[in-house]
Amino acid sequence: MQGQIISINGKTYNRQVEMLGDVEKITWFEYINEQSEQEIYDQDEMHRLEEAYETILFATLMPNLPII
Repeated sequence: MQGQIISINGKTYNRQVEMLGDVEKITWFEYINEQSEQEIYDQDEMHRLEEAYETILFATLMPNLPII
């Protein structure tokens, strides 16, 4: 299982990715403290987190190209 710690809107989350055959299972946890995380079950919140994660990845991976 692979995990990534991400800060979004002032909160810290742990995004866990696990492969189940050919399917990627993504689980989000809200970071409480060093020993505790709370799993997020709300589909709307998970969707918002995944969109924010994709936005962060896009901004990180795509260079700012100058306008010609």
